[in-house]
Amino acid sequence: MEEFGVRIVQAIVYWLVLSAIVINKSSEAPVVGAHRFATMLSALAFIIVPHKPNQNSIDFYAVVILNIIMLYAAGFAISYFRRQYKLKKELKEGRASYTGSSVQVKPNTQATEVKVSVATNEDAFWEQAAKEVDSSDRKLGLWAKCFAGTNGDENKAKAEYLKQRVAQLAAETHEDAIKKKELMKEAFINETQNSWKAAATRGTPASCPKCDGLITTKTDMCQHCQTWLGVGSNQKPIPQ
Repeated sequence: MEEFGVRIVQAIVYWLVLSAIVINKSSEAPVVGAHRFATMLSALAFIIVPHKPNQNSIDFYAVVILNIIMLYAAGFAISYFRRQYKLKKELKEGRASYTGSSVQVKPNTQATEVKVSVATNEDAFWEQAAKEVDSSDRKLGLWAKCFAGTNGDENKAKAEYLKQRVAQLAAETHEDAIKKKELMKEAFINETQNSWKAAATRGTPASCPKCDGLITTKTDMCQHCQTWLGVGSNQKPIPQ
């Protein structure tokens, strides 16, 4: 039992010392978070490595050091690539961007905006179709299809033309809106990726200790939950 207590103390001392040395020298996200996770994971080597009977201290600590190296490497790789994946996914989806000293997380409103756009233009679609049906501007292919489908009944053909033409206009508007969104998203991603490099002076990506929202290490107040993280607060941004 006494030996187990000593191991716990050794693990804590190791974690504190390595944190002070490694983490404080790292500023690029998500390196800081990866170092933090790897340091905690590798500290377990002091606890999980068995001390065999008649094993001298040199052999024991050689095994401990070997386990520390393996656990640190595994922990760093797992945490780093997980955070990179999360960050790239948010940038790709347009859910994150730098604004001032914080990272803004944006809701995905593309589908909603497209539906609203189509619904708003519905009256205009009917108006355009009504103007077309009795003019030379009507789509001859569609008109021929409607005329043939109603066995030459002109009034029924006009009604069918109106319905199908409105559906066409709505589909075209939907496709145009999607293409516009994709172009805007691509431009946003390129701009945001460049912003990460320029944002080093504004702090590196971090998470809020209260709501886990995406912010930076220099954010004074979380824009998600309005928690004060600046001077006088015992809560600080958690580097990623």
